[in-house]
Amino acid sequence: MEQPAAKTEWRQQLRTQRQALTSAAIESAGHEILQVLQNHPRWQEARTIGAYMALRGEPATQVLCQAVLDAGKTLVLPRVSDTQTLSLHHVSQLDQLEASTKGILEPRANAPTVLPASLDILLIPGLAFDQQGHRLGQGGGFYDRLLANLPATTWRLGHAHAFQLLPLLPTEPHDAKIHAVVTPQGITVFPAY
Repeated sequence: MEQPAAKTEWRQQLRTQRQALTSAAIESAGHEILQVLQNHPRWQEARTIGAYMALRGEPATQVLCQAVLDAGKTLVLPRVSDTQTLSLHHVSQLDQLEASTKGILEPRANAPTVLPASLDILLIPGLAFDQQGHRLGQGGGFYDRLLANLPATTWRLGHAHAFQLLPLLPTEPHDAKIHAVVTPQGITVFPAY
């Protein structure tokens, strides 16, 4: 595969790859990632886990979110407000979610808010991640702003298919880095930053 030069080209190429995945492959990736995570000490020790509801070819997250609840941990999911900011909310049942205007399942507006500092782990979506801990998002900057407000103690964990872990991505000064990424093949921990 030829290496794109700009983020817009990367996004287009990676979206195309994700959209080519079958529903079975997406669901399988979600189950495999959950098995990887459930065996990791950081996941086992975590009490409050931030996740998200997958869309458009992302590895399935519904089974993971339900596993967080079943384990008696606190599940936190994001919501995009009317002012286009990302807020975090406690969710005790997945049937409490509603579809946003973009079709993303998210907590209702009246769900209890959660401070980013309370998260032990934050599962982070992305179109790609590189071996230095950089993330290529959708382009809205929602997660870059959220990551800037997280304490160093929150484990920032990318969530992706194996093909989304790349050697090097184009970056900008405002891009926030993450600690590790989980794929169906395992967890890759990045160098300290």
